[in-house]
Amino acid sequence: MPPVVQDTARRAGYTAKSPANWLDCRETAPRFLFGVVFVASSPSSTAGAALERAEQLLVPAVNAAGLAQGLFAGEFRHDQAIPWPLPNSAQQSQTDRDRASLKEWLTETVDAHAIDTTAELPADLMTGLAIRGLPGGAVESFQGGTGRTWRSLVALLQEVAGHSSAAATVLGHTMATLQGLARHASESQKAAWMPSVARGEKHLASAFWEAESGGDSAGVTTRARNASDGQGFVLKGEKDHVVLGGQAEGLLLLARTPAASQSAGQLTALLLSSGQPGVRVAEARQPSSGVRGVPFARLDFEDVPVARTSVVGPIGTGMRVAQDVEAFGRLLSGAIASGLAGGILEWIVQRVQHGELFGQPLASQGMARSLLASAAALHFAMETTTEYVAHLFDEGSTLPAFEAALLKLFSSEAARQVVSDAIGLSQSGGNFQGCRLERASRDVRFLLRDWGANEPLQGALGAAGLKELAGSSSGSRPAPWRLALPRNRAMPAIPVANPRLQPAVSVLSRQIQQFGAAAQGALSGSGDRQLTTARLGAVAAELFAASCVYARLFHLVSHHGSHADQTARQLQAGLLYLNQSARRNDTRLAALKENDDDEIRRTAEAWVGAGHAGH
Repeated sequence: MPPVVQDTARRAGYTAKSPANWLDCRETAPRFLFGVVFVASSPSSTAGAALERAEQLLVPAVNAAGLAQGLFAGEFRHDQAIPWPLPNSAQQSQTDRDRASLKEWLTETVDAHAIDTTAELPADLMTGLAIRGLPGGAVESFQGGTGRTWRSLVALLQEVAGHSSAAATVLGHTMATLQGLARHASESQKAAWMPSVARGEKHLASAFWEAESGGDSAGVTTRARNASDGQGFVLKGEKDHVVLGGQAEGLLLLARTPAASQSAGQLTALLLSSGQPGVRVAEARQPSSGVRGVPFARLDFEDVPVARTSVVGPIGTGMRVAQDVEAFGRLLSGAIASGLAGGILEWIVQRVQHGELFGQPLASQGMARSLLASAAALHFAMETTTEYVAHLFDEGSTLPAFEAALLKLFSSEAARQVVSDAIGLSQSGGNFQGCRLERASRDVRFLLRDWGANEPLQGALGAAGLKELAGSSSGSRPAPWRLALPRNRAMPAIPVANPRLQPAVSVLSRQIQQFGAAAQGALSGSGDRQLTTARLGAVAAELFAASCVYARLFHLVSHHGSHADQTARQLQAGLLYLNQSARRNDTRLAALKENDDDEIRRTAEAWVGAGHAGH
């Protein structure tokens, strides 16, 4: 085995195994660092194992043939997005009508400022949304819903988010939880809950978060021990920050059930009624800085009797249930971020059209035009990427969890930038309470943390892409160390529909090639693993968005349609986004080779000591 692989393993506290040991390693929970099969060589590797476990939980699955994973291989898989996937005309017309109707209702009946000030959602909010197809659109008609496409659903959710992030957050969490039932619950469980939740008559909440473990599902401490009569379980534990937890009639939660082969127990999903004996709302409304109308709750479970018919899916598959809920949650979070940004973009346009600075119209000033243009470009990219990932949810046989995570990361960061640009245009008025921009700046901070905080998510995305690149999920695998050797790749061919797109294509092709080379290099490279995978994850998210934007621009220049002005506006916003995103990714790619990692380590050690700063 080449020394570089052994050295990589040694620095991480692992032992690299030869191919002959692969099957044995697999049975003893191997660790995948940079695509090489590593097993713990000493107790000191516990922290590294925990880190990788967390990464695998954050991003559980990668579509090896998808557009996103192709980027790690230095490829632009144009057949995945060109031609651009379009809904049929009847579906699009229906969505447009429903969105216009929803916008009118929101404007007339939902006061976003009052929600933020009182930290209370209107009592009839979910019923009103249900009448307009939400959240029932996420439920098939035979399960009591209306069975809309995800492309249609995210368009409607974007409209809600542009009006009230709090209302959209409650709606998004409800829809994601419904999908956990749709994919894993028994027919009797579905019949008992899904129709009434789809109609807005009942509330359903997912309770995965715990105070000590946060969102790390593997750190769940809530336990369901076997009942003395052998007929069920007895639940004991606590859940934190549960959206709608104090109001929901139904709770989908994770608990550890007994397992002969696992001393800590196995994670199992349970569906409970909040009215069961022993379920207590310890704190009905946990104060939050953003999305203030969302009722976060802390729940206690004290010796709650749980029937075996309350288990969702087979015993021990709770992690799979939670990961599926999370995948839908990230799709919807991306839609909420783009909807919020769309509402702020409307404010920016009005501000630039009618505002003044230094006695001159803002529309005549370069800085104002720059902020407006950048916000428009980012919003176009957010909407485009959301539309593409929603299409994957509609069409795919497996959940596009990897793409949903990329979307969540990209859209929430882009929304933060759009809000920041708007505050810059407000001449500091946006910093004061009561201003829409101040509320948006708090709301977007919540989106950066919802369904997985962005900082660890970046690293998890980078690690997941590298793992798939190294073939760690393949049935027939070449020697791992051969995969760890860097390879030179040609610039990928990208189809060009119009000469106007050629400059953008050249830059996009070059960056995909560079990213593929960087990913290959990371398989055997040195340096801080977390910082490396985080940089790769950040590049991947923006490069994925850029690929989606290019595919949509290809469609726009090939099919002008009847809306020439709108097409021209979208084309210009897309081209600007490709240029600006390329500059951001050039900086990130350069940091993979030239960075301050050693100085970062030394500085951290100066504050906390070498024993706590890692290797």
